[in-house]
Amino acid sequence: MLITCKCLNVSINTKSSNIEDVDISTLGLSSAELSDSFFQEEICTVDLGRISKEQSCLVQVRNVDNWIITSVS
Repeated sequence: MLITCKCLNVSINTKSSNIEDVDISTLGLSSAELSDSFFQEEICTVDLGRISKEQSCLVQVRNVDNWIITSVS
């Protein structure tokens, strides 16, 4: 399966079409992590094949405690 962002800059190829929701209460997140906007969204897992970026300069990377969060601007 192929998943892309709205701007088509990032493509995620998965090994299967199975997308599973993540229950954030099972992740042992700190209060700083829980308060971050990323963890307020729906989070899912996939069996990752490959990630492609067309324009790396449009991708933002930031740290939230033990997590490295990558997003498209």
